[in-house]
Amino acid sequence: MKPLKLTLSAWGPYKEKTEIDFTGFEGKGLFLITGATGAGKTTIFDAIAYALYGCMSGEMREKGSVRSDFAKAEDETYVNLVMHHNGVLYEIRRNPEYLRPKRRRSGESAFTKERENAVLYQDGEPVVAGSAQVSSRMTAILCLDEKQFKQISMLAQGEFARLLSANGTEKTKIFRNIFGTQQCSQLTGALKERAALCYRQVMEYRHKMDEDIHLLGGYLADREENGVWQELTAGENYHHEAVLEYLKELAKTCAAEVREQERQAQKLQQQQLLAAEQISAGKRDNDLFAALWQTQKRREELRTQEKDMALLQKEVAKAQAAAQVWPLEVSWQEKQRGADKCRQRLDTLKEEKAALQEQMKELSFLQKNRAALEKSFALLEQEAQKREQVQQAASAVTIKQTAFHTLQEQYLLAEEAYGIHKKQYEAADQAYKRAVIGLAAAYVIEGEPCPVCGSLEHPSIAVLPEEVPDEEQLKALQHAMEKAAATRQELFERAAGLKGEWGESKRRLEELQKEAAQLAAKTARIAQKLIPYLQEPLAASRKQCEAGWERYSNVSALLLQKEEAQEQTAAELQRETEAAAAAEAVFKEQLRRQKFASAPAYQRSRREPEQLQQLQQKLKSWQEELHAAEELLAHQRESVKGKKQADLAALEAQAGEGKRLQEEKQALLKKQSILLAGIKKTVQSLQEKTERIAPLQKQYGLVKELDNLASGNNKKRLVFEQFVLAGYFEEILQAANLRLARMTDGRYELQRAGQVSDGRVKDNMEILVMDYYTGKSRSVKTLSGGESFKASLSLALGMSDVVQAVSGGIRVETLFVDEGFGSLDSESLDQACETLLSLAQKDKLIGIISHVPELKERIDSKLLVTKTNHGSHVHVVQ
Repeated sequence: MKPLKLTLSAWGPYKEKTEIDFTGFEGKGLFLITGATGAGKTTIFDAIAYALYGCMSGEMREKGSVRSDFAKAEDETYVNLVMHHNGVLYEIRRNPEYLRPKRRRSGESAFTKERENAVLYQDGEPVVAGSAQVSSRMTAILCLDEKQFKQISMLAQGEFARLLSANGTEKTKIFRNIFGTQQCSQLTGALKERAALCYRQVMEYRHKMDEDIHLLGGYLADREENGVWQELTAGENYHHEAVLEYLKELAKTCAAEVREQERQAQKLQQQQLLAAEQISAGKRDNDLFAALWQTQKRREELRTQEKDMALLQKEVAKAQAAAQVWPLEVSWQEKQRGADKCRQRLDTLKEEKAALQEQMKELSFLQKNRAALEKSFALLEQEAQKREQVQQAASAVTIKQTAFHTLQEQYLLAEEAYGIHKKQYEAADQAYKRAVIGLAAAYVIEGEPCPVCGSLEHPSIAVLPEEVPDEEQLKALQHAMEKAAATRQELFERAAGLKGEWGESKRRLEELQKEAAQLAAKTARIAQKLIPYLQEPLAASRKQCEAGWERYSNVSALLLQKEEAQEQTAAELQRETEAAAAAEAVFKEQLRRQKFASAPAYQRSRREPEQLQQLQQKLKSWQEELHAAEELLAHQRESVKGKKQADLAALEAQAGEGKRLQEEKQALLKKQSILLAGIKKTVQSLQEKTERIAPLQKQYGLVKELDNLASGNNKKRLVFEQFVLAGYFEEILQAANLRLARMTDGRYELQRAGQVSDGRVKDNMEILVMDYYTGKSRSVKTLSGGESFKASLSLALGMSDVVQAVSGGIRVETLFVDEGFGSLDSESLDQACETLLSLAQKDKLIGIISHVPELKERIDSKLLVTKTNHGSHVHVVQ
């Protein structure tokens, strides 16, 4: 397995989505993961282990606590690993269980639990979903479970020496999956199961034979020769052949005894049949006499009931006569009830009619004054219309008045404008005229005659003004003056006309106000008379009056219906009363005909139909039973003629003695027969089992010998699988010693223990370390921390070599080492680095977590983990 890219999201100290690209380390192989304590270096190993197997790289860390405390509530927590294994590209996305915000807010909490899940992709296509399912599939793909992966490929912090010191059982489990020696174990198990099966089959037959003999012993306990049987079955293990021969001879003797017992039993049976016939005949005769006496007794009992039956017959006759009267009584009562119902309806109609008449009285005022009320309502409408006309006229007066005042103001403004234009024109006209004189004065010459007056003297010659309007300007001023005069005249005429309209509007308003006052006074006079009888003012009583008039009409019609119904009901009451009287007369006539003195006498004799039927049936049953008893008694007397009662006690005592003898004989015969059958069955069963057990015993001997060899019950106390694994283990130790020798300058060598230290265990997977300084072997547990690290690292690397050489399914292409280098001195550190670098050159990816400064200098490729107060970040440093 070689990782290509790892993505962390809200994972541990990594707040944001963090991607780690391992492809940059290809060709270099060895890289260092470094950073401050607690920055999240080991978290990278945790994420890889969690993606593969759903667990952390070390046992001290829990997957339920990996969600980043820096993450926002909506951030997803997951790891995504892209890896390459055996030429196939895999991608695993896995998330732990954590709380996230609900997509739809409901309930008291705003958070819900995101369940743990995983998805495995192969070449971009999803193949497995579910946390447990993905873990199981990855175990099958890598041929390693999570514990074996951590011991071989991921040497976690504080756990890197566990494989070195693991006991034989743990090593066996690891190597069994790696080297596929399950078949050896399965073969050992199959031999053990086969041997156990053969043993069970042999012992099963022996137990069954012993059981057959034991069961038969109970039947032989009372026989005279039971001493021989007890001698044959005295020990714990029976001699089956001797018992079989004895039983064959005993069967012949028992068969002769059974034949004699059968002959005697047949004779006793014939005697019992004869006695049974005699007892049966005596019982039949005695039963005839007993039946005769019983019939006589029953006839006497029936005769004692003759007086009661006579009274019963009279009671039935009276009840039958009453049954003739009863329909007429029912008819009379029905007609009487009909008359009573008519009376009740008539009383109800009278009450309803009285209530309607009371309502008519309450509505009479509205009906009598309907014309006046309708006239008042018409006047109210006219008054309302007149008031509306007054409002419209008043509005018109206001409008005319406002318009007049507006025109008046406009006229005054126009008159003022006219005055201004007039002054401007007159001033310009005067200036124009002066200018003409000034022009003429220009031609006046001193001593010559004036061109205007002809005078020769010119004492004051006119001067030409500086600003003189021309003729066009003068015409424009004249036009403006004339236009202002026309506007003033138009406004004057319009104001004069509007003033006339205003006066006409005021006159019309006064007329309408006068008419409205007259209508109001007229309505008030009518309302003054009606107000004491109305619930509301006249203006608000219209709906009340209209509803009253409609109700008066409805009540009148309903009162008319009630009067008609009263007349019809009274006529019906007359008819029903007459019919009831006629039915009563018929009823009384029937009483007389049936000879009843009075109605109470009839009532005492009357019975319900079911009761009368029961009385009739009782009388009939007594008569029939008495007649049958008389006939049966005559027949029974005829059947006992010439017979006498039998002494059944003597016959039964004689038969009982015979039966006792027969039962004793039958019991003895049954016991002898059962014994004979049991002996025959036991003989047959023993013969069959003797024939079947012989080949099984031979087969068990062969299989048991093979089972002892494969199960470790041999001189070396080595099971078959351990024998195979020992070969692989030797190869692993040889490969490990190649590295350990380099890292320890040839001082240490790992060796497999030659003998089993625990006699209860049948394996030899314990490791000893040979110390060439002392020339002695000792336990690996005696190594120091640094020595243990080098030994465990060598063992892991040696296992990686052997695994890849032996098993094509397991490829240890990646090795992760978390700490351990701090326990090495400078020389050991150089040796370990050289060993790892030599591996990295063989297309292996090796990642190391360490704080040792010397490693930072020796290893160029690094993953630098930076810790901040907002979470950690990863940077690749080449």
